[in-house]
Amino acid sequence: MESIGLTGKQLRKMLLLEGVMFSSGITVLTGILGSGMFYIIGNMMKARMGYFAFRFPIAEFAACAVLLFTSCVLIVYILYRKYDKGSVAQRLRVYED
Repeated sequence: MESIGLTGKQLRKMLLLEGVMFSSGITVLTGILGSGMFYIIGNMMKARMGYFAFRFPIAEFAACAVLLFTSCVLIVYILYRKYDKGSVAQRLRVYED
C-alpha cells in the first residue's frame, strides 16, 4: 500500500482499525448468535432437569472479548513493526526476488 502512495502512519492506522473492526465484528456476532444458542440450550436443559440453573457468563464473555481485541491489535502492531524496517523500495526488491 505504501508503494501506491499510502504513508506509513496511514498504513499503521488502517491496519490497527482493521484489527479493531475485525474483533468488534466477531464479538458482536458471537454475542448475538452465541447468546441466542446459549439461551435455547439453557431452556432445553432446564426443561429436562429441574435443578439446572441458567446463568449467562457475562464476566467470561467480557474477558474473551478483551483478549480478542488485545490480540488482534497487538498482532497487527507487532507484525507492522517487524515489517516497517527499511524503505519501501528496499522492501519491494526483497519481495521481487
